[in-house]
Amino acid sequence: MASDSLTPEQELELERLLRLAHLQSIRKQWIEASGTCEKALNFSPQNIKVIELHGDILMECGKLDEALSAYRAAHEMEPDNGAIETKYAKATLSAAEREYAKLPQANLQLQFVHKRNWLVALAASSCFPGFGQLYNHELVKAGILGIPSLISMMLALHSPPFWGVFAVIYIYSMIDAPSSAMKINKLLDHQKSAKMLDIR
Repeated sequence: MASDSLTPEQELELERLLRLAHLQSIRKQWIEASGTCEKALNFSPQNIKVIELHGDILMECGKLDEALSAYRAAHEMEPDNGAIETKYAKATLSAAEREYAKLPQANLQLQFVHKRNWLVALAASSCFPGFGQLYNHELVKAGILGIPSLISMMLALHSPPFWGVFAVIYIYSMIDAPSSAMKINKLLDHQKSAKMLDIR
């Protein structure tokens, strides 16, 4: 949906660019597709279809901050659009995960951590997002997942599309917790092997 006043010729050109960007994205020509979206946005900066597609392409390019900005803009334009809300939630989680990886806490103090059971981590996450991460002693990540989950649940009581946000976080937590548990176990095994080599 666009609020821009376009001439019939501009409308045709906009549709042509949108089709071209879709085709380029199908062919995984991400750089070309991003450039095509930028041209389309020159015609219609408020066109939500173009903004959403550009966000999708930027995610594929690994340009997380720019994709997040695009999804945020689209979400502000259509806050009840469940598809956009879900993409915005996923991008937000990816950004939070990236920032978490930079924190000192992300480098686990393994001397204080025992091996984790991935089934227990999975079961904990199935109860509520972040519980599995608590079990893994990933306190910051637990907060990153748990707090938005709680907020999205409360908002969903008044705006059902927010259940989509909760679902994205829930699924992510269910996948991440057992995966992290297995990574912790591998790191502990590696640390133990390294210590044995040092003793020898």
